[in-house]
Amino acid sequence: MARSPRQQRLKLASQGPAVWLLDATAAGTDERALREQARAFSAAAHAKHVSRSYCHPYALIAWHDAPVGVDIERVGPCDPAFADSIATPSERRRPPEVADRDRHVTALWSSKEALAKALGDALDYDPRRLESPMHWPDLQAGPWRAAALDVPDPYVAWVCWRLQRRAVVPSCGYAGSMEPLRAGDLVTVATAGPQIDGIVFDVPSASKVVVALIDRRRGPVLRTVQRTALTDRAEPGPDDKALRQLMRRTAPAVHNSAAGGRSGSGLRRAGYARAATHRSTGR
Repeated sequence: MARSPRQQRLKLASQGPAVWLLDATAAGTDERALREQARAFSAAAHAKHVSRSYCHPYALIAWHDAPVGVDIERVGPCDPAFADSIATPSERRRPPEVADRDRHVTALWSSKEALAKALGDALDYDPRRLESPMHWPDLQAGPWRAAALDVPDPYVAWVCWRLQRRAVVPSCGYAGSMEPLRAGDLVTVATAGPQIDGIVFDVPSASKVVVALIDRRRGPVLRTVQRTALTDRAEPGPDDKALRQLMRRTAPAVHNSAAGGRSGSGLRRAGYARAATHRSTGR
């Protein structure tokens, strides 16, 4: 009878996701069996959001009540061409001062893979346009968090997750009686013409909401509107699929308060094809 991989829960912040490392070294489990056992292990959690990554003999699994992504990579030689193919212009302008360049580049890649998975699908995001969570102040960007995981050498691993959504309840005047909004909520947007369907993308303040909606000239776009222009929508609409695709392609907003008030930092807009040197990781 085949032995099961050793299961180890990795330490993380109390409000973070559950992260487990499956180690097949002693069990001698092959890669196919390891993947099957990792899928069964994560399915037993019955979690709303699950992410998996494989680099035999290890499988990395995370689950959470909010979006989460994990990635594990083996450190190997990383030539300058590969490093350039996964770095944003700002990352190329600030070469790291590190003793182990290969480890740094691998970690750069792993952190971006974890973030892209948390955003929806790693293949939807070009690493040359997605800033690494390694560069987030205190590993935080708005509602997003990141952490390097303690895994055996010569491997590196990262996890990225969104904080569990908390209702934003306006605290003043007329807005005080409104229902709280959360990202993903279906809404109707009042305009100078007819009302249009939308989906909440972000709630940066009690009075402003970023909504995905259909512009008659440009198609699916993100617009910041007043909270008072929105009403709840119970039924799905014909444009919801296109709006959700836009939201998946768009990195989450990084509020200035999360970056020490500096503008232009944090996540970038993504959506271009993956670089040719992409080293795929199983999900």
